[in-house]
Amino acid sequence: MNDLNSLRRKTRSSDAALLFEIDPDWRSEWWGMPEFTMGDATPQYRITMNFMTKEDLLEFAKKVGLSLSVKSDTAWFPQQKLDEPKEWAYVED
Repeated sequence: MNDLNSLRRKTRSSDAALLFEIDPDWRSEWWGMPEFTMGDATPQYRITMNFMTKEDLLEFAKKVGLSLSVKSDTAWFPQQKLDEPKEWAYVED
């Protein structure tokens, strides 16, 4: 059996620390979980584009096949599919 006390570390005393002092102890639930490494997800190339009008922006978006609006401040090309939380599930082997 792994010693869960070895996972504990000293922290400053504050009310915020109580967020992690819940039962059952989350450390016992996470023990033995596989490691996850995100890797570098930053874009390799980046450009800044400026549009004089909303119509120019929308015409550009249509031509390149992106969903852009006047509130868009970044976009990926090709457009990335975002994973929905409902697409993820915990499965025991």
